[in-house]
Amino acid sequence: MGLYGHRLVIMNFWKMTASYKNTFYVSVNHKKTSAPEHLQGRAVAISDDIANVLSNLRIKVQGK
Repeated sequence: MGLYGHRLVIMNFWKMTASYKNTFYVSVNHKKTSAPEHLQGRAVAISDDIANVLSNLRIKVQGK
């Protein structure tokens, strides 16, 4: 896809998040990641492996 195509996909998710008031944008990347400033308060950037993020989320949801 290349960097340009990747940015187009991300920008579309940003637009959708901005358009719908009950949405929240989450970016997970093993290396560097960031949340767009225009979605401040409605976005979070997590720099970690997705497997770790999902495992921790499962533990929190299940209360274990």
